[in-house]
Amino acid sequence: MNYSVYEKNIEALKKKYPTYYEKIVSPDYVEDLKLELTGNEGSYGLEVLTSTGENARITNCVAPLTEAEDIVDSMEVSDGELRIMLGCGLGYVLKKITEKKLKFLKLVIVEPHISIFKKMLENIDISKEIEMDGIFFLIGKDFNINEIFAHTFFDLALWTKGVQISFYEPEREIDPDLFTTLYSEIKEDISQYKMSSNTILGGGPVLFKNGMNNLTTSIKSSNLFSMANLFEGKPILVAGAGPSLKDDMEIIRKYQDNLVIYCVDTALPVFLKNGIIPDLAGAVDYHEISYTKYRDFLDDTKDVPFLYHNACASMIVKPYKSPVKFFISDKTGLFSKIGNEWEGFADSPEMSAVSHLMIYAAIFSGGNPIILSGFDLGFVGFKTYTEDALMSSTIDLKTIIWGRDYDNMPIGTDSQMVSQRMIIEEYIKQNDVKFYNSGKGVKIEGAEKIVLGEFLETLSPDRIEKKSMILSAFKKSKKPDEKKLISVLDEEIKNLSKLRKKFQHGKNMAEKTAKIPADKISNYSKKVKSVCDFFDDNSKLPATFSNAYGLIAKNELFLRCQEYLMNLESEKLGDNEKVVKEMEFIKKWFESRLKSVKMLFDIYNNLKNRLEKELNLKKRIESESDYKKKSELFVLLGDEYLKFMDFVPAENSYKNAIEYDENNTLALAGLGVVYSRLLNNRKAIEYFKKAENLSNENRFKKLLAQEENISQKRLAQAESYINNGLRLQSANNQTHWGIKICNEILEKDPQNPKALQLKKTGEERLEFLEKRNREFFPVVAKTVNEAMLYIDEQSVDNPEKGIEFLDVLNRQNPGNPQILEMLGLYHFRAGNMKLAKTSFIQAASISKSPSPHVHLALVNKAMGKNEEALSHILEADKLSAQNPDIKKAAGDLYFINGDYMNAVNFYTLALKINQSDIEALQGLYNCFLSLGRNEEAEKIKGIINYFSDLK
Repeated sequence: MNYSVYEKNIEALKKKYPTYYEKIVSPDYVEDLKLELTGNEGSYGLEVLTSTGENARITNCVAPLTEAEDIVDSMEVSDGELRIMLGCGLGYVLKKITEKKLKFLKLVIVEPHISIFKKMLENIDISKEIEMDGIFFLIGKDFNINEIFAHTFFDLALWTKGVQISFYEPEREIDPDLFTTLYSEIKEDISQYKMSSNTILGGGPVLFKNGMNNLTTSIKSSNLFSMANLFEGKPILVAGAGPSLKDDMEIIRKYQDNLVIYCVDTALPVFLKNGIIPDLAGAVDYHEISYTKYRDFLDDTKDVPFLYHNACASMIVKPYKSPVKFFISDKTGLFSKIGNEWEGFADSPEMSAVSHLMIYAAIFSGGNPIILSGFDLGFVGFKTYTEDALMSSTIDLKTIIWGRDYDNMPIGTDSQMVSQRMIIEEYIKQNDVKFYNSGKGVKIEGAEKIVLGEFLETLSPDRIEKKSMILSAFKKSKKPDEKKLISVLDEEIKNLSKLRKKFQHGKNMAEKTAKIPADKISNYSKKVKSVCDFFDDNSKLPATFSNAYGLIAKNELFLRCQEYLMNLESEKLGDNEKVVKEMEFIKKWFESRLKSVKMLFDIYNNLKNRLEKELNLKKRIESESDYKKKSELFVLLGDEYLKFMDFVPAENSYKNAIEYDENNTLALAGLGVVYSRLLNNRKAIEYFKKAENLSNENRFKKLLAQEENISQKRLAQAESYINNGLRLQSANNQTHWGIKICNEILEKDPQNPKALQLKKTGEERLEFLEKRNREFFPVVAKTVNEAMLYIDEQSVDNPEKGIEFLDVLNRQNPGNPQILEMLGLYHFRAGNMKLAKTSFIQAASISKSPSPHVHLALVNKAMGKNEEALSHILEADKLSAQNPDIKKAAGDLYFINGDYMNAVNFYTLALKINQSDIEALQGLYNCFLSLGRNEEAEKIKGIINYFSDLK
């Protein structure tokens, strides 16, 4: 240990990371790895004792700085990006990064092994790096990546250049499973945060508006709380829509009376097509496209109770026919004020998919055991969904990620399904419920693999009266009335009016002060102080805003980043310039708040007006005795329902209007609008024609003409979906939706040019993927050795193609040294020396074969780094002491470096193994000539001639 270095480092650590300091100096500290320092001061190497009892190199002691420089030089850095680096070895790479001043927004070092970090503290001076604002450390296996999410720099990175994750490869390869897990978890955590951030930025307003729009349904729905322990101790089967669901359908049909069946919305049509009525279907998607999942079975949904998240797309919740609806939501926003109006309130758990909603519902309603069917969470048979599901997607074998099934075999999956699995596994850990899985895809930890038919035979044969139990729970549950919600909205609207006046005053103050010339602004310190004081008093997020954070979060995040980018602490700014900038920011801040007030005011006011009109119209309908007037009132009520997409009550209201006046053209047209919005073009045209036949009013002709030409509107939607599919790799399912719309239009208009063109574009994109998949399929479907032979056959004259293949094979089989070495060779052939070197380093760190070191020598020699090439050939010689070719290569490198005596030594060692080796003899001859030992050279030349003649 270098005590002076250690003291500097540990003092810096104590100041900035006291928690890590306490761990390292604690008397309870235990080394998590057995490490050995090699080499000398200034050129330390580091090795670790592996589980096999052998040492694996983490840092090369021969040329650690050169190795670090090569690693740093191979980094592709985008100025302003956030880089997360897993592993840091002895710190040489970190030193080189700071030395070269790479322009990261922030560098986050994740070192899962505390003992490696401690060894670095003991020997390499990184005190400055610890203190740097631009570097952030996360140490130990129990670190929390969320620590960096709270910082504005993380949001700034997401908004600008993004977040990249890289490895210190030699350290990764000593424990590939740990690093693969860390990588997946960090990537998933970032993905989750990014989804959350994107949801806040783009989806937040959508989710909030969905939630507000859905309130008219939610106040008439039961909260999931009413199903608490409803099926305690009963078996609940939760069905996903993975490819293997098809294999379970007959078994489920046979035992459907003996178990409770919950399904995700994508699986609902599968059950209905197979004549099985699930006991509960669910949805959470905030995109209206998901309505198409069950659109063709809309009338059948009247028999299936429905569970939804309150922020789910209204176009999914509102058309659903069943009156028996349950919802779940966070008790925030308006729910924080009216939540107690239900008999109880089940808070929304952590979830990112409908699978989580339905599994949580199964747990919450007391199911035990819980049986997962169709939860493949992977591409079983390289398929995305089960047969009969209305969802479609095309996988891309070039870009998919790989998980492991129950037999530990690789199976393709994607980041969304990885996220789903991780949250499901958390549910399983947190609940004392037995889980079983009949799926054929990715292994779900904690869910025991079963054959469904064999397992269900062991359950009680007693019939479960589940439908009546669910209906009873729905009917018994207390629900709020509209008057309570109206009073809450009224209070919020008044609060918003007060805030509007306050924020306008703040904006005016800042605007006036900002106009003062910069060279005079210091003379107006009282005005500046007044603005700043007012800002400080009003900068806290008002409670009314907290109730609608999803709507305004984008503005709030924008303000945070604007404040960060102003960099008021910069020494480059003069005092007056700082004041001007601050006044401009405060003005923008109040402008943003005013914008938020208006958005929120309009939403609350519209909802309040709708509820008041609904109550008023119902009251008038009840007291009205004249049939024609009653019919007119029902139309007005239907119109109010339709404004908030309440299709089912709107349809019923218009039908009631027709019962009281069969010639009510507005009611007929209203039904046409309902069916048009529900994409039932045939029925929409039918009712618009009925209205037109009874009246010559232009509005009915216009509605009919629009519906008959609805193809233009739907084609615009199809174009959007297909373009998204072309632009976003993860959105090729939208390409399928776009093609589906085109096909529907072409059924009515076979020659529609726009539909034909869009369909062709979409199909060409899918065919491109399919063609590429056919090319990559042998790589992922064969054994590793067979795949490597296939790659060689297909890439003889095209190393870049071989690299593409090997990248896929490497992702499918991480930590395989043969694949890594082959990848290095293909990079070498393609002239990608740095990438070749990286692959060989990875292979060398996990392989006891000399081959990767031989290839490292080859690539270093090609790069003109003969000293480093020599170090690797000597490492190869240690691993294969009787290999004459390696000894000759060492001799050649010594000769190139002018070290003729060592060259003589290695050529001689090669000849001891094979005395007739002409290449070794030729090497000796050249050495003796270079040393001026001509007599010995002549003797060697004679021996060369002798063996040459024998050949």
